[in-house]
Amino acid sequence: MSEPYIRRALPADEEELGRLDRATWSPLHAVMPEPQPPYGPFFDERNSPEDHLVAVLDGRVVGYVRLAFPTPLAANAHVRQIQGLAVAEEARGRGVGRALIRAVTEEARRRAPAASPSASWATTPRLASSTNPRASSSKGCCRRSS
Repeated sequence: MSEPYIRRALPADEEELGRLDRATWSPLHAVMPEPQPPYGPFFDERNSPEDHLVAVLDGRVVGYVRLAFPTPLAANAHVRQIQGLAVAEEARGRGVGRALIRAVTEEARRRAPAASPSASWATTPRLASSTNPRASSSKGCCRRSS
């Protein structure tokens, strides 16, 4: 079984990411209505290719994660938030989601201001321990201090 390769999204990934996003839409977690034709662009003025990491498995894009600012407020300039995560049905159970979370965690640290003393994840303790063995958990919120 091959390992997923994680890279930055490219403008050429737009169509494939749009299809993946629509295929993984679910009323169980979506905050937007189900996409209907004609479909809008995947990348836009708020979500550029630079905000996305993609997972490639067997030569195909099979997942993505979007890392963005939670608000446009200057007070939140040091905060990054996962605002999208999708893994193709046929790639589930192959470590794609885990690889994306690990990569986006490192990307968030890289983008964080140098004065930032810690990285925090609002996630489940199980996910945090699987992606960061140094994380401690308490009531579903995990934090790693530098």
